[in-house]
Amino acid sequence: MSKAFTREDAETPEPLPLPLRLEPGEKRLITADGYRAMQQELAQLLEERPALVALGSGLEALARLRDVDARIQVLNARLSQLTVADPPADEGRVYFGAYVTVRDGRGKTLRFRLVGPDEVDATRHFISVQSPLARALLGRSPGEVVDVELPRGDEELTVLSVSYH
Repeated sequence: MSKAFTREDAETPEPLPLPLRLEPGEKRLITADGYRAMQQELAQLLEERPALVALGSGLEALARLRDVDARIQVLNARLSQLTVADPPADEGRVYFGAYVTVRDGRGKTLRFRLVGPDEVDATRHFISVQSPLARALLGRSPGEVVDVELPRGDEELTVLSVSYH
C-alpha cells in the first residue's frame, strides 16, 4: 500500500501479554488475596465498559475502551490459569503467601510477603517466591539465620516472625 494512504501518527497498539505457558499438570500459584484483587479489577472494568461504549467514537474513549478490553482479556485468561494456594499445614514456617519479618546484619528490620509472579509489588514489599531472597527463606522458622546472596552482596538475615495474615 502506498504511504499516501497510511497514517504515520497512528498509534500501534501494544501487544497483549502472551497467555501463560504451563506444562501439563503445572500450577501457577496465587494467594487468595491476589485472586480476589484480580476478580475485583475485572468486575470494575466490566462495569466501566458500557459507559465507554456509550461515549461514542472520540479518540480518548476509543483508546480507553481498547485498553479496558485488552485488560479484560488478560485478566480472564490469567484467572482461568491460576491456582489459589492452599494455606500451609505449618504456619510457623515460611511458605508461599507468608509475611516474613527479618533483621539484617545492620540491625534493620524488613518485612516481605512471598507471592507468585502475578502479585509482585515492590511498593508493598511483595516479592516473588522464585527470587533468591524468597528461596533462601522458604521452610525457615523464626530464630533461624539465613545467608542470602543479594545484588549488594552476601547478607545474613535472621527470621523474626512468620504469619499468613
